[in-house]
Amino acid sequence: SVEPMPVLVGEQFDTYRYKVSVKGGYHNIAGFLANVGSLNRIVAPVALELKHVPAAEKKKARTRDGESMLDTDFQIQTYIAHVPTPAELQTVEEKN
Repeated sequence: SVEPMPVLVGEQFDTYRYKVSVKGGYHNIAGFLANVGSLNRIVAPVALELKHVPAAEKKKARTRDGESMLDTDFQIQTYIAHVPTPAELQTVEEKN
């Protein structure tokens, strides 16, 4: 699941954050995080929590033989630079 969090407004850029929950085998989760790290935009996984899922709850899971099921919670964050508004651009041009 993915849940948006409040945007952290900064001076030069804003930080967009999302709570993410993923359930799966260790290697599947590692592959997912590797894909996130390979995106064109900077996307950083932070505050990673791994929890073992008991075998009794491991229904219809695609895990390798003998691989434990994990319930993973973390946040991802990305950064968006501020774009000057037309009024701000005009003010800068007037000063020059």
